[in-house]
Order: sequence, then structure tokens, then C-alpha cells
Amino acid sequence: MSTPDASAAVDRILDSTEQCFLRYGVSKTTMDDVAQQAGVSRATVYRYFSGRDGLVEAWIRRRSARYLEDNRKWLTRWSSFAERLEEGIVEDVRRSNADPFVHLVATDPRLMSAEKGSSTLSEDLTSELWNPILDDAQRTGELRQGLDRRELSDWITHLEIMFITRFDDDEDSLTRIRSFVRQFVVPAVVAPDFTNG
Repeated sequence: MSTPDASAAVDRILDSTEQCFLRYGVSKTTMDDVAQQAGVSRATVYRYFSGRDGLVEAWIRRRSARYLEDNRKWLTRWSSFAERLEEGIVEDVRRSNADPFVHLVATDPRLMSAEKGSSTLSEDLTSELWNPILDDAQRTGELRQGLDRRELSDWITHLEIMFITRFDDDEDSLTRIRSFVRQFVVPAVVAPDFTNG
């Protein structure tokens, strides 16, 4: 059961984790580094996190949760699913390139690989963002029939990671990404009656 003291301790440890990532990088940050930064013992860190992977995942989930609701609200500005898909992917890439920590998620091979039949953290977070949008599109008939929703979220994840790692957030790059999404993603995902092409 979570208590105010436990929540404060977890927040302090996760804040310290972020500071260590900035100072040492993700791969070189140790549990000892985090404990020292937080001013607690190593045992205290292990009381709340089973190991380094659990700590990294908790940090990513907390950071992502801060932006998830804002991103969803931003997506509802667009009236059609085709627009939400196009503008949403472009905006995700733009925000991600502006955030120094997103590359840690997008390029960390441990987060990008998964056992057969399981998903990665990146895919889970993308699903959390897009599932309400896909629900709406399915309800209105805008989502192409026969698509596997989980595979669609995974595909969006990999597309966004490719764009994040290959493009900058300048207007030329974002224009090219928008063009790719409009030409290739929208026709593959949006029901034919709802595409402009």
C-alpha cells in the first residue's frame, strides 16, 4: 500500500535518477549513483525498485505520464482520424526531438527489443496514447476494418522512432514526415471513404 512517505521517497529517487542520467548517461548510471544523489542508502533504493531495469522503467513511465494527457488533448483538436493520425505523428516527433530524454527511450536496445509474443515499453506507451483515438475512429467507421489494433500501435511506435532518430525538428524535416504519413500511413490505416485520396 502506498503512503505519502513512500510516494515522496519514490519521487525523490526518480528525480535523482533523472539527474544522474543527465550527468552520466543512462547506460553508466548505477544504483549507487542514484542512492548517493538522492541522499539515501542503496538498500532504500532497492526497497522501492527491484533493480536497475525496474528503476529505469518507472522513471520512463512517470515521465511519459506527464505528457500523455496533454498529447491526447492536443490530438482532439483535429476533427478527423486522418488529421489526428497525420498531425499526431508529426507532433510526437517534434516534441520528442525537443526532449533530451526521449532519445534514451527511442534508441535504448533493451526498450526496443522484446521476447516473442511480448511488447516493449515503447509500444506500451504508444498504445496508451493512441488507443482512445483508435477507439473513436473505430466507432465512427474511420479506422480501416480488419486491422490488428496492437500491431497498428506497434507500427506507429516503430515509425515514430525511425522519424525521431533520422530527422530533426526543423520545418523541412517535419514537412517531409507529414508527407510520408499522408501518402503512406493514412491510406493504410484510414477507411477508404474517409481519405482525401
